[in-house]
Amino acid sequence: EVHRGEIIEATDFLHDQVIPAFAKELPSQLASWYVLDGRLDTFRTAEHLHSSGINLRKMGLVLHHMTTFQHPLLQEAVHLLLSEICARSMKALLAPNSENDNKCFVFRFSSLIINLLSREFLNKVFGSSEAAQRYRREVLVPRICAHFERALPIALEEAVQSFEEFWNICNLVWIFHRLTKMMSLRFSSDIFDDLREPNFLREAKEPFRAISLIELGHRIKDMGLISIAQGYILMNSGLAHRIKRKDIAQRHFELAIEKLEDSLTSNPNNKVSLCLCADALRRLASLRTRKVSEDDPNIMRALDYYRRAVRADPTDSSTLRALGGLLRKCNRLKEAEDAYLLSLEQDPNNVQSLHEYALLLQFANVHKHESEHERSYAKRFFNRFKAVQSMTGHVENVSVLVKRSDSGNSQISSERRSPPHKRSKSSSSSVVSIHHSSGGS
Repeated sequence: EVHRGEIIEATDFLHDQVIPAFAKELPSQLASWYVLDGRLDTFRTAEHLHSSGINLRKMGLVLHHMTTFQHPLLQEAVHLLLSEICARSMKALLAPNSENDNKCFVFRFSSLIINLLSREFLNKVFGSSEAAQRYRREVLVPRICAHFERALPIALEEAVQSFEEFWNICNLVWIFHRLTKMMSLRFSSDIFDDLREPNFLREAKEPFRAISLIELGHRIKDMGLISIAQGYILMNSGLAHRIKRKDIAQRHFELAIEKLEDSLTSNPNNKVSLCLCADALRRLASLRTRKVSEDDPNIMRALDYYRRAVRADPTDSSTLRALGGLLRKCNRLKEAEDAYLLSLEQDPNNVQSLHEYALLLQFANVHKHESEHERSYAKRFFNRFKAVQSMTGHVENVSVLVKRSDSGNSQISSERRSPPHKRSKSSSSSVVSIHHSSGGS
């Protein structure tokens, strides 16, 4: 009974607080996405819902709440949610009924049967014939109403009318591509040639007359593990080609990002996916120019993914080091120092963090106009790095780190060399030992 009460309380909080707040913010998130990506149809609806703790079956409630707010992109956000709902409803109708706990849908038919089944279904949901319109009214709309609460008006006649108004202006090609991706459908190129024609899906009575479906494969609920593995392999392939074949490297980095972002749809707080995606975006940007700039959309996205990874696991020293490294290259030195110090707080002997933080101090010239005590700080830090390097067996050329630089002005104040928040004595003693006494913690 106690657990039942907690479940009811949590459900009420979801319905009364979380979903309305998400519905209010969704158009603004869409606007921010457009600034980064330049397109609205690439917005990752499922990922944003999951990251807010909202199950996809609650999209109808989100849609219902959105109609009570005002925003310039409200209509686009409504159409995006309804399109996702349509695609998922079509997927459920196309997939066979299965009680397999893994939800693994495998189709083992001859190519002729596959063509017949898929052509019949796709013509029923996308065609403009009377039979197709009847199928959408009698099958698709009730399916949406049953599985996505409040996505459409409660009364069936009003629901049908509302759906038809949406269907006449929505992006049918986007819905088709979303369905093919979710169901792992593979078509020959002639289908996509037809889809380039304006209003092809909207005007043709049977748009898929000569369909050639190569594969109606399976889709496994794997929490993105397969996509992560594919993304990792593609990114390494891109690294292997980045010197001699930049065109291949660029394509493989782009495919890696696509796979990794696909894995984030089902698990938006996966630290591995977030870090790999950030790394792929950073390397993609480096193919075009060696200079790292925040004006590059890929760099902006990479920083966002690194920050999300840090939020997912604030104790990961390597992630904090990677964030600090990118911030350093963007010349955001104070933020980079905070990230490095937090990294060293978690792992005082992290060789890469020591190395990169030493570079940060060197290039920022923190010891130029300081006292003898302050100048010795940088030297002691470099010695600390070399000592840890020797202990861990890493062999790197560190001579550049101990060279004094006499040009430029300091961009990091001595008072920021302590971590940006309090640390316990046990977790910080080894880091504090390399900090100077003034302005530190």
